[in-house]
Amino acid sequence: DICFDGACVVDADQDGVGELDDNCPDVSNPDQADADGDGIGDACDPDADTDSDGVPNSADNCADEENPDQLDTDSDGEGDAGQAYVQARRADEFDLRQANPAQREGFAKSDAEEWQKVVGS
Repeated sequence: DICFDGACVVDADQDGVGELDDNCPDVSNPDQADADGDGIGDACDPDADTDSDGVPNSADNCADEENPDQLDTDSDGEGDAGQAYVQARRADEFDLRQANPAQREGFAKSDAEEWQKVVGS
């Protein structure tokens, strides 16, 4: 409960927002984010669309990267846009290790094995 000057309101999810004003009363969401403006907080909204690509998170194969076409060329259930993001991050890390030998210390794999990890083969 939240109390102020002797008056209390119920706050079952303990996010600091009383039930009457909470857009997601059963899930803690202190920021009250509501990206689609439907009055249901993103934390519990079944049709929330984090990446704003028009596909609800519940059906989006890559909810953190915009991919309205939902392309999944290898049919693994993860969208190509999400895989491209992960591969780009791995490539950046690989490039850093190549540029700075000190960062390579502790890696037992050969550069060829590391690159296969980057490209996902």
